[in-house]
Amino acid sequence: KTFKILDKKGLIQLEGEYLEISYTLWNYLFDQVVDKIINHVKKLLDSQEMEGCKYLCLAGGFSQSKHLQTRIFQSFGTKSKYEVMIFTPTRPILSVVDGAARMGLRPDFISART
Repeated sequence: KTFKILDKKGLIQLEGEYLEISYTLWNYLFDQVVDKIINHVKKLLDSQEMEGCKYLCLAGGFSQSKHLQTRIFQSFGTKSKYEVMIFTPTRPILSVVDGAARMGLRPDFISART
């Protein structure tokens, strides 16, 4: 069964027990979230408190997304107006787990948060 979405047919269809989502629709769905992230980071980098920011580290589960990484690099990387060096750990989700474990073992691990 084929459904009409975004005024187009064939972007999503049901094949037996499988839902098939086209690349176009998948990117559209991701961009609903990614656009908000990019706009928020732009607001942060444009603020006076972040003036001179040279580095950005992507961490957490969603930062494993190649689509998110590409959009972040395009928007904020060294070839953008922000010229920020962007780092993505090999396993970004573990950055969150590691930080939580360190915080649990030693609550004074973070001395200041701005």
